[in-house]
Amino acid sequence: DSTDLSNYHPFYITDSIGGGRLQNNEEEREAEIMYAGFDENDQATGVGRLCELRETAASEISRQGCNDLQTYISTLETTASCNSGEPGTLVWTPDENTPDLV
Repeated sequence: DSTDLSNYHPFYITDSIGGGRLQNNEEEREAEIMYAGFDENDQATGVGRLCELRETAASEISRQGCNDLQTYISTLETTASCNSGEPGTLVWTPDENTPDLV
């Protein structure tokens, strides 16, 4: 639900360290370089259902002792308040103008 900004967080890639594009004013948006996740009309394209993951005692131990993201994610608790809908997909291919670190 794009009208509920407290729970609407489209995935995007930008040069901004602050994030929060939807809450930014026009000047702040124009200062960002968008690499993926918003189209030329400034509409979010990296959108899917909201599903909150919460850390548990097991996941905290896992986070501290492993370097494998998938193992860590498997220890997180998915809340029962997962929104309906499908997961989103963001497809992006960096080009020669993409910085080494984004």
